[in-house]
Amino acid sequence: MTRLSKSSSNESIMSVLRETADAVSIVLRANKDWSLSGLRDTQYSVDLRADAAALEVLHGAGVAVLSEESEITGVFGDEDLCVVMEST
Repeated sequence: MTRLSKSSSNESIMSVLRETADAVSIVLRANKDWSLSGLRDTQYSVDLRADAAALEVLHGAGVAVLSEESEITGVFGDEDLCVVMEST
């Protein structure tokens, strides 16, 4: 996978975001456990699995992530991109 940066084309960025959405969609479609995770109030187990799927794609593209589930991960330098994720 190509490493994204601030100079990446919109097409390249959107491709990674679509791949991320697809990865999360696979987790959600396969999920049978809608229980709370037990780690934080209002956090569901599926939230953690969806977050992990998204992180795998985004980190693979060199993107830093600020997530409700995993906080800040990845490297965020001057030329790097950061995606903010919120599960609702």
